[in-house]
Order: sequence, then structure tokens, then C-alpha cells
Amino acid sequence: MPEDPGTPPGESTPSADGGSGAKEGPGADEPAPPPPETGRRGAAPAPAPRGPAGGLDGAPGGSPPPLSPGGEATPEDRGRRAGGAAKGLERWEYWWEFNKDRFLRRHESGTITPVGAGRRSDPLGALRASLILPALRRASMDRSDGVRAATMFAFGKVGDLGVFGDLYRGTKDRSPEVRKAAMLGLSYLGEKEIAPVFLRCVTDEDEDPEVRAFAAAGLGLLDAPGAVAFVESVLLDHREPAEVRGAIALALGESSEEEARSVLVAVALDDRDDDRVRAMAAASLGRANRLGNAGTLARLLVDRSAEVRRSAALGLGAIRFRGEAQELLDRALVARREWLSSGALTEEAGKALEEAIADLTARSRREEAKVAAARSGAVRALLEAQDRDPDLQVAAFALTSLGEIGGSDAVVAIRKILERRSHRLKAWAGLAAGLTRSPELTPFVVRAFERSGEDPSVRAAMAIGLGLAGDIGSAKRLALAAVDRGEDPDLRGYCLLAAAMTGEPAALAAIDDVLDSKGNPSLHRAAALSLSLVGRSGSANRLVALLRDSNDPFVKAAATIGLGHLREEAATRALAAAAGDPKAPALTRLYGVLALGYAGDVRAAPPALSRLAWHFNYRVRLASLDRLTALL
Repeated sequence: MPEDPGTPPGESTPSADGGSGAKEGPGADEPAPPPPETGRRGAAPAPAPRGPAGGLDGAPGGSPPPLSPGGEATPEDRGRRAGGAAKGLERWEYWWEFNKDRFLRRHESGTITPVGAGRRSDPLGALRASLILPALRRASMDRSDGVRAATMFAFGKVGDLGVFGDLYRGTKDRSPEVRKAAMLGLSYLGEKEIAPVFLRCVTDEDEDPEVRAFAAAGLGLLDAPGAVAFVESVLLDHREPAEVRGAIALALGESSEEEARSVLVAVALDDRDDDRVRAMAAASLGRANRLGNAGTLARLLVDRSAEVRRSAALGLGAIRFRGEAQELLDRALVARREWLSSGALTEEAGKALEEAIADLTARSRREEAKVAAARSGAVRALLEAQDRDPDLQVAAFALTSLGEIGGSDAVVAIRKILERRSHRLKAWAGLAAGLTRSPELTPFVVRAFERSGEDPSVRAAMAIGLGLAGDIGSAKRLALAAVDRGEDPDLRGYCLLAAAMTGEPAALAAIDDVLDSKGNPSLHRAAALSLSLVGRSGSANRLVALLRDSNDPFVKAAATIGLGHLREEAATRALAAAAGDPKAPALTRLYGVLALGYAGDVRAAPPALSRLAWHFNYRVRLASLDRLTALL
């Protein structure tokens, strides 16, 4: 795992033989077993961006999410997180850093593919094998533990190039950080036949507990019946460390096994169990996206434990409240459109598809009453929580979930808060309004954003809300605020990103203005990611210049991230050079490696591993999960 991004990763001396520093002891030099011979278990999806300049999916963690738009936590931020100061953790910026990936994917230039697509376009072609993989193999011998760990993530993301042996060697590295990263890299591969590697680590009581936790998460994500049964038994064993059990609880939300759901319900409702593990189980029940879990989560919203209530509030927002038939119908409609456009649909197949669509449409209508009842119950529970729960974080999470679910009751509740001059949830209401994407709320968000004397953090939340809503009409005002040197620098960064999220040309001039200015690394970091989101001819050249000329290592890191998003040949060559430059700061090499992994990944949607960080209750104090989700 890459180290704390607030400071350059620690550097260590490679092993005597010039390798990446293999784990000492028996088995350290044993050759990697042959890779699984079977094909992939379906197309594993592509990672999502992590910004405003905070990294890609798989970005380095070991620290809290940043509180500034530039993406790297300041020392003050890290100290506040380490001290557990509730006031800091209740800020909306933490929620945004953990959740922004899934929203920024809507706006990322040129990489979004329809639901059901297995692979996105591959503009790099042969460069993946001739440039990216060799660069990663060289980086796997870097003297920095953080860079070697980043290489393990990148190997996982470029997982169809025969990297199993590279990752297996990473599991033998002397650094536990690299071994953790190797476990996650193997998780990206998604091969059920990898299970023995995870199993051996989970059952090794002499292994670092966090490495065991990462392996347990990987084993749970494989969703193989035998693997699921084993991790369920570990989850139910109270003698196991909470770090390991919590990782399993978090991973089982991605399982398709009904038994996994039953175990999660039992753990979440067990008042005698560790509240941290219960909270992870509750979060997974939401991420599993099953209507039947809504009632359990609503019940947990009145649990004695604030940690469990927070997860329940987030979990309800993760449920899409759509029937199974409707989900299948949506996929069938997308498939029909794609097949018709490609001319691949025969008359006989077309007739069968139309019959299936008609059947799914009828089933979907029959499910509507059940869906409406579940949704209504969830909204009532969340309204009560956001209005009455004594824990501010529970109330805030409930409000964002209301925004994700949407509907008239949610809009009314959010509007009432926005209309207030002051309210404890004012900033969160801006985010929630954006999540609803309701035009009815936009004027209230704009008014709060433009209000003179308003807290810059509240205004920044309103800006992100406008970006989430895709409010084209606000693009110009956001861009103007971004270049206003009289505004708070952090606010300017959030405005720049929000303007880019609208996709309007006004953002381009603002990005140029910021990049041409001197002396504000935080804004340069935000501009680098914003530029990659809007994408245009010459974007790669600007980012290469930023990577080359900036004296700030975090600006260099942000530039590498932007280059990884663009996935252009010139950008990829610049990344390979940055990743292998021994004179570059370790953080720049680290981000260069991660961005290479992203550029070489042609999978179409975030893999299960990445989704673990979505709707995640970051207030739970489990070190391994704190570090794990900061990486995703």
C-alpha cells in the first residue's frame, strides 16, 4: 500500500540481489506458480477516477481523504483525523473524497461505455504490452515501498497481460505495504482460481493482521461458493481480529450468494458483536442493492450504536429501489440498441429479444407496488434520522441518502434546509440537492452559493452540488469564482472542478487561467484533474509541461493522474518516463505508476474492489479498512 500521500513515501533499500525486496524467510525465493489456465470470469470493470486531484482508483492511501480540492491531505488534516476530532470528520469534504469517483465517471472524457459493455476502447493498443508493462516491471524493483506497492495495484488493473507471476512475487515482498497491495492487485484479476493464494494468507496467523484483512477481502470478493463459505465462517468467529472480520463483512456485500446476505443480516443485528464489524455488515447490506435489505437497514437506523446507524443511513442511499425485472429490462434495452446499431441482430434473435422485453416489462409493472412500499419506508426512516438523530454524522448521511433516493418528500426536506440562513446540515443540503438532480432545488443552491458572507466551505459544497446536478446554467458563475483571486483558494478549486463537471466551455478558460497563474499548488492540482475531465486537443501537452516544470511534488502527482485519464500515446510515454525517473520525488513516481495502470485498463466499469469505498462509513475506527478504502 502506498504510504501517506501527505508526505513522500518512505524509501528503503532493495534486496541485495537488486530485486524489489523479497520477504525474508522460507518461500521468499520460490518461483511463482503458473497463472490460472481458465478464462476470465466475465469482464471485470474499469476503475474510476479519484479527484479533484486525489488520485485514480487504486490511489495511495494510508491517510484520511483530503479536505482540500487539490487531493492531498495537509498535515493539519492528517492530525485532525489521527486525533479523531469529530468536528473535522463531520465535514462534508470527507464524504466527497470517499464518494466522488462514482460521480466523476459521468464526466470523464471519452471513457464511459453503456451498461453491459465488457471493455472500453483501447486507444493505446500495442503500447500496453510494449511500454506500460515493461515500465511497471521496472517500477516493481523501486527502492520505495510506496512505489512498489503502487505497482501491485497497477499490475492488477492491467490484469490481462499475464501479471499473475508479478503479483505473486509481490505477496513475498519484505514490506507488508507491498504485500497488502499485491493482495488487492490479485483481487482486481477476479479469477476464482487465485483463491488458494488468499486462503494461505488468511490462515497464516504469523502474517501482519492488515495483510490478512486485505487477503480476506479479496477472498470474499471472488464470490466462489467455497471461498464465500470459508470467509463466512471467519466472520462469525469472534476470536478473529476485528480488522479481518470487518474486511470480510465489507467484501461480502458484493457476493451473489443468498447465504452471504443472511450472515450479514445476522452480524449487523447482533447487539453483542463488535459495533465496528456490525457497521461494516450494515454498509454491505446497502451496497448489495437488494430491496429486501431496506427493512433491516431502517431498523438499524434506531440502533444504540452511532457507528451502526451511520452505516445504515449510508446503506439506504446505496439501494436503487428498482425491481429485479426493471434492472434486467434496462440491460435488455441497451443490448437491443447496441445490436441494432451494429446490425448483428438476426430476425429470429430479434423476435426472441422482443418477447423477452415484453415479458420483463409486464413483470416490472407487477413489482412496482413492492418497490414503492420499500422506498417509502426507507424515506420515512431517513427523514426521521436527518431531523432527530442526536449524532450529526447520522443526520448528514441520512440527508445525502435522501438525495440519492430522490422524490418529492426528499426535495421538500432538502429545500427547507437550503432556505435557512443557518443550519447544521446546510453544506450537506447542497450536496443532497445535487444528488437529486432536481431543477426545483437549483435556484436555492445558487442563492446559497452566491450569498455574501457565507462560509467558504458551505459555498464549496453548493458548487459541488451544482456540478453533481450538471447545471449548465451555473458553469459560467462557477468558472468566474474559480479565477477570482479574492476568493478562498479551496473554494476556487472546488468551483473549478464543478465547472468542469458541467462540461461547458466556460471551464476551459478558467482552467487555462489557473494553470497560467503562479504560486498556488492547490489550484494547480485541481486544474490538472479538471483538464482531464473536459478533455481537448492539447490537454496532454499542458499536463506534460506541468509535470516537467512544477517544483511541487503534489502538482507533479496531479499531472500524472490527469495524463492517466487522457489515455493518449504522448501522455502515456510521459507517464512511463516519470515512473522510472530516479531523480523524481517518490510521490511523482508513485502516481506515475498508478496512472499507467489506469491508462492500460480497458475494463468498462468499476470492479467490485473499487465499489468497497462507495457508501463507506469512514467514521468506523478500523485501521485496515481505513487504509483499504483510501486506496480505492
